[in-house]
Amino acid sequence: VKDALALLTLSSWPDERQSDEAFRRVANKPARGLGAKGLGMIEAEAADFGLSLCAAAMRTRLPPRCGLALDGFIQILRRAGARDDDTLGQRLTWLLEETGYLDMLRADDSDEAATQRENLAELTELADGFRRVEHLMEHAALASGAPGEKGKDRVQLITMHRAKGLEFRHVFLPAWEEAIFPGGMAR
Repeated sequence: VKDALALLTLSSWPDERQSDEAFRRVANKPARGLGAKGLGMIEAEAADFGLSLCAAAMRTRLPPRCGLALDGFIQILRRAGARDDDTLGQRLTWLLEETGYLDMLRADDSDEAATQRENLAELTELADGFRRVEHLMEHAALASGAPGEKGKDRVQLITMHRAKGLEFRHVFLPAWEEAIFPGGMAR
């Protein structure tokens, strides 16, 4: 979800310094060959000329493979920002597809990737209820809770399949009926 919000941020304000953290987060997701050295070069260019990282990336001389991939990524961001007729959900879906982010998650058959795809589908549905990126970001910030609150005094609702192998202090199994689960034949 944070990566998707970073993509929306970059597509809305690619030339603003406020988008630099978003750039750092998603510029190499999926992999575009941008390593620490390349990012350092972009950051130096941005500092020297007072540019955003996105704008500096277009001016920085990077290795050809990385440079082409990053140029393509930035062009996608700029085209997404120009899609004024789309809802935020449509823009987000387009961004996730065009940048290859969804393909990266589809290629990963882990439970974590499946959960991430579900979360992105939920975010896309939620994004359709907002007209402006700023309003969605504000909602996401308020819904995320206070820093350091992660997992503290919260209930986690998951399926038994997902919970398999995990350890929890307390587990509640609501609405179970005798002989239906695990089944009358299990003994």
